[in-house]
This record gives sequence, structure tokens and C-alpha cells, in this order.
Amino acid sequence: MTTITSASIPSSASSSLERLGAWALLALARCNPDLDILEESGAQTRAVQVGIIVDDTGVPRLVGRISIALNADYATDTSSKLWAKALELSTTTLPTGFTS
Repeated sequence: MTTITSASIPSSASSSLERLGAWALLALARCNPDLDILEESGAQTRAVQVGIIVDDTGVPRLVGRISIALNADYATDTSSKLWAKALELSTTTLPTGFTS
């Protein structure tokens, strides 16, 4: 698991949930640029996918998709939140550029 602390998250990323989500998406993509997974039999895909599109009104949008494995007991063990059931994608160190 790519370990972070609250000090790892730059203030520019923690000022809103949207910025925090964008930061986490981009950090996961940078840490796992070539990680392929099998979501179903014969369907290999990237674990993290990120792109920028421009919508019909001309607004650029960060678009992403993350496929994170969960503990098998995610539905029956309600002693912890769903995000605590997430399993690691890799053990890559968070790049320096994401902490400032």
C-alpha cells in the first residue's frame, strides 16, 4: 500500500473533497501507471485510468476510474467503513511531487 499521512497531503489538495479526490486519483495513477488487473474472466484493464476531456460547454474535466480490490468480508463485516476494506494496489512510494 502506498502509505501517506496527513502531512503528505498538500494544503492545495486538502481544501475541498473534489481536490482531494483529484489528488488521490492522480497520485494512484502516477504510482501505478502500468498496473493491469482482471476484473472479470478475460477482461484485463488498467487499475487506474485518468484522462482530461473537454465537455460540450468547453469546460475541461479530469476523468478517472480506479479499480481497488476489497476484503472478501466487505459486505458482512460492518465493524469498519468500506474504505477501510480496500486492499493495496502496490507498495510504490508516493512521488515527491505529490507531497508539496
